[in-house]
Amino acid sequence: MRELWTTFADDPRAPVFIGDNKRLAEAIDQMFDVAAKKGELFGRKLKGLWITDQDSEQGAASKAFGTIPVPSTPETIWYGRGEQ
Repeated sequence: MRELWTTFADDPRAPVFIGDNKRLAEAIDQMFDVAAKKGELFGRKLKGLWITDQDSEQGAASKAFGTIPVPSTPETIWYGRGEQ
């Protein structure tokens, strides 16, 4: 499963789950491309934007823009949050 995540410039320490390919279907790549090109999403400036792929090794980011936070503790891990 692929998931779209972001951090906003006004709150760069809080990764935000945007959606997964179940909810966004094929629009996940289009949404990423448009937001990365504009540098904003939902009218907020981006710090980072990435797509994780749970089917890839270790759920690595398959597409990225800007700065991506590195999960370092169980509280900051963003992999797989969309299933909650």
